Amino acid sequence: VSGLTIHYSFDHSYPDQFYPSATGPVIVPKDAISSIIRLFGHLDVIAFVDETSLTISTEILDYSTNLISGKFPAWQRIVPQSFTQKFTINKDKFATLVKEASLFDSQITVKIKDQKILIKDFDGNTEVEDTVSDSNIDMNFHVNAKNILDFISSYSDDDITIGFNHSNLPFVLIADASYFDNYTNKIYQAI
Repeated sequence: VSGLTIHYSFDHSYPDQFYPSATGPVIVPKDAISSIIRLFGHLDVIAFVDETSLTISTEILDYSTNLISGKFPAWQRIVPQSFTQKFTINKDKFATLVKEASLFDSQITVKIKDQKILIKDFDGNTEVEDTVSDSNIDMNFHVNAKNILDFISSYSDDDITIGFNHSNLPFVLIADASYFDNYTNKIYQAI
């Protein structure tokens, strides 16, 4: 979340009492992240983290969620650090295509090649196609449509970018084009 300041406190009633030794990643549920983005957008917020919960606060609103206990996964070993192909598409156009293709089955195949995007469900019942402007792209991947639609609904940007290497490796959906300039500081979702 842009502008998020995190202050670690073990007691919400004393937010001025910070413990610098309480550092490290926390695991926040995906639904909570979507809610925080929708509720707070680009507002300046303060986050209070304790051992079991996260509270996001503004002058007029507080939002709390439980943290997921456990060790934070080593996402850097799974999520690619660079991509052989990057493809940008209008978010609303992509959402419409994904929704139409997933009417009967949420598991879909996305194929981008020869200036066309083809999305179909696994059973072959539904297939949608549209043209795209980039002629150098050759992507083919399988995904649950719900994951793509959740990502798209969480961001207000007009376009999304797909970072892709190979069909048997994770791909990344990026809502902020400047993501590639500063990889570690942007919000992304690996599928």
